[in-house]
Amino acid sequence: MASKSFNELISSMTTEDVNSSEVSLDYVRNTAKDFYHQLSENLDGFVVREEQETIIDECINSIFNDEIIIAQAGTGTGKTFAYTLAALPFVKERKTPLIISTHTVALQNQLIEKDIPFIVDVLAPELTFEIAKGSGRYFCPKRSKSFLRSQAKSIQKELQINKVDSEPKFTSEDIELARYISQDFANADFNGDLDTLSYTNVSKIISKVNRDFKSCPGEKKCDFGSTCPFYLQKSRVQLADIIITNHALLANDSLNDFGLYSMLSNVKNSMLVVDEAHHLSDVIKNANQAEITSASINNIEKNAKQFVGSHKKVAEISDCSRDVASGVFIKNGKKIYSLTEELLEGYARLEEFIKINFALLRGEKRSKFDDENQWLLNFDAIDPTFFVQLFDVHNILCQLKNILDKKCTTSEDVSKFIKGNPNDDSPDDLSFPKIVNNFLTLKKMITVEVDQAINCFQRFIDFQALETPIEKIQSNLVRWIIFDRKNDQLKFLSNNADSGEIFQQKIVEHAQSIVLTSATMESMQSFDLFKQQLSINEERTKTIKVNSPFDYTKSNLLLPVTYGDPNSIKHGQVIVNNLYDALAKHKSILVLFCSYKQLNATFSACDKSLQQNVLLQKDYSKSELIRLHKTNVDEGRTSILFGVDGLSEGIDLKGSYLTCVMITKLPFPNLNSPMRVFDCAKIEAHGGNSFSALSLPLCSVKLIQGVGRLVRTETDSGDIYILDPRITQKYYGQQLLNSLPIKKNSNHIRLIRKSF
Repeated sequence: MASKSFNELISSMTTEDVNSSEVSLDYVRNTAKDFYHQLSENLDGFVVREEQETIIDECINSIFNDEIIIAQAGTGTGKTFAYTLAALPFVKERKTPLIISTHTVALQNQLIEKDIPFIVDVLAPELTFEIAKGSGRYFCPKRSKSFLRSQAKSIQKELQINKVDSEPKFTSEDIELARYISQDFANADFNGDLDTLSYTNVSKIISKVNRDFKSCPGEKKCDFGSTCPFYLQKSRVQLADIIITNHALLANDSLNDFGLYSMLSNVKNSMLVVDEAHHLSDVIKNANQAEITSASINNIEKNAKQFVGSHKKVAEISDCSRDVASGVFIKNGKKIYSLTEELLEGYARLEEFIKINFALLRGEKRSKFDDENQWLLNFDAIDPTFFVQLFDVHNILCQLKNILDKKCTTSEDVSKFIKGNPNDDSPDDLSFPKIVNNFLTLKKMITVEVDQAINCFQRFIDFQALETPIEKIQSNLVRWIIFDRKNDQLKFLSNNADSGEIFQQKIVEHAQSIVLTSATMESMQSFDLFKQQLSINEERTKTIKVNSPFDYTKSNLLLPVTYGDPNSIKHGQVIVNNLYDALAKHKSILVLFCSYKQLNATFSACDKSLQQNVLLQKDYSKSELIRLHKTNVDEGRTSILFGVDGLSEGIDLKGSYLTCVMITKLPFPNLNSPMRVFDCAKIEAHGGNSFSALSLPLCSVKLIQGVGRLVRTETDSGDIYILDPRITQKYYGQQLLNSLPIKKNSNHIRLIRKSF
């Protein structure tokens, strides 16, 4: 039954007649109450929580008023059920789709396999739900067929020329596996979702049989369009009442304005819930990044040569249109060829100039965190020679794009001449539809690469055009170059650091209402950083904080290290000493590191008997790592997990599966990341302190997440070790401690007084 407080909350409200387009706030609240009551009766172990009821009511208010709500919900509050129950009446009565976006695959799978099916089955069996993933996670019958054909031809050619010492790129087992997958799909034993494959070593061939948006001709122009797993799933998603997606797809589709070809085109006029919302800002930045390498330039040139050949073939066999067979069409093909030759030469000159002058252009190392092979361009104007050469390459790319966009090369001008259906069995050079499809596919592949290159260099050029220092700072244009000395290659990268502007313009403007939720949205006991990252408008936003109902007082926070340098290699031995101390009491331990370098050094410092009890994150997938750990605990063996950032959140080890968490070093952000360095530089340029304004709050969030691994249920308890002496020695240590749900228990602190 619902708690008294919730009953009192709605006691004065009455159920009203329902109109599908106009649903009263009273009706929604009463419906949510009924749903909550039904869940409590149908789910074993369901615990009615006041905290959960608070989230439901506040989310209902915000959804009803088409607003944004920031809801920090501590571990155990049941936020998944809460935001779903709040939205469900609107889905049922307003017919408004609900889109839930998560960051981790684990939560996405939990929602689509467990939580949402249960809620729908009990409360609204007439509703449908679907999962939306990036297109690369779906099987492509066309690419699979091409891959198998190419491998067969490669093997046959090698046998004919007797090159017994040369092996195919893929082994016979790899090719056989691809054939099995294709057969399973043809026999309807495999639905095309590559994440569901259970074959061993399937990861090696995924990139050869998955959908590649660059080369995809489109549903209507593909021989397999009617059975394509991606397009079939896209159709189901468009019709679904509840959609489970991820932040990466949400960010990528938003940058395309949720257009016709986006998996999430129905974000428009939908309710959007962003769970694990503290990751959204960084995911948006990642999606907005553009890069250029010599490989991408070579791809443009290689595909352009094939494209020019396609021009000739289309013109030769297309006698039904003067436009297609005209001299303009052929002329454009020749121009594309000459421009790609210029592009190769221009990029080679630019790359060579930077390689020769790299150290001089980037300047000396600024700190111990500064990577000498990474050049983050500052707010000063760049070298004139460098800029002129970069501008020349950008100009060639723009000319190339202009020709690709000309009328005589659009799909509408060419595809209208396709007669009948493509014949799979006819050779490529004899099938006009196949020639035209190949022509359009090559054009798309070139266009995607050219657009990416233009976008990357455009930010360099836009920054150079800015005159005043304040304009440059406020531009948020981040540009950097990485010199891969091992392969003697450069990588140009650029981004826009203002994820808030993108969030507001590309997501907020589309969604009807937005719920932003997570267990860790505060940093240093404030929502300021989260709001700043997403440019949250205070006037349209409600902020609530609901604490965890779990009892953290049963657990201990231990701060045993008061001397030393946590960045020293000797710190590994300190970690090992404390690990032995913890083993006197615990058999299931999670040790969190800030880098694999520190993880490896600590593992090397363990004796062989201890190493036998350690599972290293780098050796297994996360799911396999957790499975092995649980098996060890179930069989009474000691099990110690060594992991980095990936294990500080997104894992749920309850009860005896985890009784001790050891944080080896305060998780300050990576100061070598160009985006972080730029953020810090911007803060400093405005007269602020980047450490207190950014580094410390981000550290607080990661520290809370690591500590949060210990208590996952009402009965969980254990010990938290923080082995960084700065937590007790630095002025900010107490601030970090005050943010933690588990407080220091002085009766359980053992000091290590030996320094190193």
